[in-house]
Amino acid sequence: MTEAEKVRIENEDIKRVYWMPIEWGVQLLKKCYSRGQIDEHHFAILCQTITKYREMEHNLLSFDWVNVPLVYTQGLKEHKTHIQR
Repeated sequence: MTEAEKVRIENEDIKRVYWMPIEWGVQLLKKCYSRGQIDEHHFAILCQTITKYREMEHNLLSFDWVNVPLVYTQGLKEHKTHIQR
């Protein structure tokens, strides 16, 4: 990470910086492809892999939006304790 990239991440909202390294990786991948350092087949595979990773990360972040009521978690703990006795 360059100093400029570090400053940019530090100045962003902490909840939105997860995508920045992914985007930088895609930009580097495009640059390598345009220079002829990787062929089209490998470029496509790497792009698909990065896209799949981004989707999985988005799914994980989506779970943060769901609020689990405290009563539910306490109920599970009580149920587990009762079963263990």
